[in-house]
Amino acid sequence: MKLLLIRHSEPDPDRDALDPPLTEHGRRMAAETGQWLAGEGIAAVYSSTSRRALETAGLIAESVGAPVVKRGGLAEFGDGQEYVTVDELRRNGDGRWAAMAAGDLALFGTDADTFRAEVSAAIGAIVDAHPGETVAVVAHAGVINAYLGGML
Repeated sequence: MKLLLIRHSEPDPDRDALDPPLTEHGRRMAAETGQWLAGEGIAAVYSSTSRRALETAGLIAESVGAPVVKRGGLAEFGDGQEYVTVDELRRNGDGRWAAMAAGDLALFGTDADTFRAEVSAAIGAIVDAHPGETVAVVAHAGVINAYLGGML
């Protein structure tokens, strides 16, 4: 089984602060990613339910000829809250950055262990469903970091 973890492309929070679509640049990057992956034999492109991930997954899926599958458990912690990049939180000294860096996700309605368990279960189910296949998962930086055991 080959698992490709892909962070969603560049969102445009000026167009929707809660569930932003991709910027034009983000759409081009996602399409280029799909073209780059076109020869990988991808069986399915899984996506979180956020618009930015679904748009990224859709553009990749067009190039690789695979279906997009919406999957729970792949959403970023704090899903449904205002979208703010981690860089912006850090740059502005936002308390949410300090909490995240410390592994405290209470402000986002969860805790690190629960979030990691949900992500691991979702990705584990994807892996189990595709023995011997190549699958792409389009999610969020926090999801990918949680799955790989890094900082949220």
